[in-house]
Order: sequence, then structure tokens, then C-alpha cells
Amino acid sequence: MEVKTMPYPTLDSLPDGVKVLPTSAQEIWRNAANSSLAKTPGDDEMAAKIGWGAVKNAGWAKDAEGKWAKVHFEPPDSGEAPEGVKNILAGAYNSCRSAWVKDHPDDRENQSNKESCARIAWNAVKEAGWHKDAEESRIIQFGLP
Repeated sequence: MEVKTMPYPTLDSLPDGVKVLPTSAQEIWRNAANSSLAKTPGDDEMAAKIGWGAVKNAGWAKDAEGKWAKVHFEPPDSGEAPEGVKNILAGAYNSCRSAWVKDHPDDRENQSNKESCARIAWNAVKEAGWHKDAEESRIIQFGLP
């Protein structure tokens, strides 16, 4: 039985261009490239594309200074909302903003997109069963006091 070795068994074995990434992003690139090469041995160009795509899809991007950083966007202010609301709001907002930045890397601060993502995030909160109590102006789950 033939034992296959991974083309990139360690982070030290990665191409120099990948070594500029933070360690966790290097792991993502290595795993994706190795997976690609296991399916299509010798297609290093495709493996590199798969690796870089995986890094970007995991939320990594170059910042204004050209350094790689995990993309995080501050969600809309939720005031004194319960933790569940804050988590839904942050997740939906970050997902929406990350998708925008992936498609428009030179327009990260687009105000219209920020507003649209805020509406989408608040709609996700509503879809999860939360609403604002008209009498007390607080956010509660449907069916709970």
C-alpha cells in the first residue's frame, strides 16, 4: 500500500508568499491547498487559487497598511438588548459586510452598504423571534414576558 504524503506537511514548507499570513490563515491555506492537490496532483496553480480563496472566504483580507487581518465589522448599536439579540445582530451584520468587501475590496466604507447590512441584521433579529415591547421599549422574544 502506497502512503501519500501531503505536499505541504508543515507551515515551514509553504511557499514564501503564504508565509506572510498570520499562522491561523496559513493553516487554512495549507489545508485547502493540500486538499486540492490530493484531488488533482501536480496542479499547483489550482491548489494556490483554492488556498487563497479559502483564506479570503474565512474572512482574512489586507488592511490599509497591506497587512493581513481578520475582517470584523462593528455591528449597529443594540443598546441594552439581550445577549441573544447582540449575537444575531453581530453575526448577520458581519456576514453581510464581509460579502460586500469580498466583492468590493476598494470600497470597504460604503455607507449605503453599511445601512443595508444594518437593516438585514435587524431583520434577522426579527426572524429569530425577537421584537420590541411597545410599553417598555425593550427587546423581548415572542411569547416571553
